[in-house]
Amino acid sequence: FLLGLGKSQIYTWDGRQSDRWTKLDLKTELPRDTLLSVEIVHELKGEGKAQRKISAIHILDVLVLNGNDVRKQHFNQRIQLAEKFVKAVSKPSRPDMNPIRVKEVYRLEEMEKIFVRLEMKIIKSSGGIPRLSYTGRDDRHFVPTGLYIVRTVNDPWTMAYSKNSKRKFFFNKMTKQATYNLPSESIAPFHICHYSRLFWEWGEGVKVHDSQKRQDPEKLSKEDVLSFIQAHYP
Repeated sequence: FLLGLGKSQIYTWDGRQSDRWTKLDLKTELPRDTLLSVEIVHELKGEGKAQRKISAIHILDVLVLNGNDVRKQHFNQRIQLAEKFVKAVSKPSRPDMNPIRVKEVYRLEEMEKIFVRLEMKIIKSSGGIPRLSYTGRDDRHFVPTGLYIVRTVNDPWTMAYSKNSKRKFFFNKMTKQATYNLPSESIAPFHICHYSRLFWEWGEGVKVHDSQKRQDPEKLSKEDVLSFIQAHYP
């Protein structure tokens, strides 16, 4: 979590009760009364000896923006607000400052698009061995460790796909009510999205790129996940 108290007064906390808020050791500025859920990512530009590394703030979700509490808004809406926020606070004319970006979000059924952005690249510190890299929107790449799957609907609501109308709909598991319009009570607030999210770790033996040779049958690899999604979203 990042807490902005105005300008460069930014504090970070990793979510554990035993830990304290500590001052963020990056050169960036945020408006006061701002609370974000973020990841600090080492972004890389270029390859070989000319490769440059920079620490960037990637926003995963937002709670409060400049005093505006957005926790109860829909996840998609929070991400849109985060995009606007980043446009307002970014200082591209200051290359000495650490950039702040919004994580790229994909719909589950469009997960294939993520794998298209993966490639093997030589990274300065990896001793000449190509590492799996994800290239973001502005040509900067980083070494991914996995992906978050975020649930955006609240129990007892779920989302389903109608084969007849070829459309998604919202379904209440308790009342059996079905609707194409988003029911306001089905919107998952920040804490539901945060605590119920799943992390698919791309560790040793998880194959997500064709050039990766080793695949552990006990672990989830790309084809397992894509075929599962395909079976539920024809």
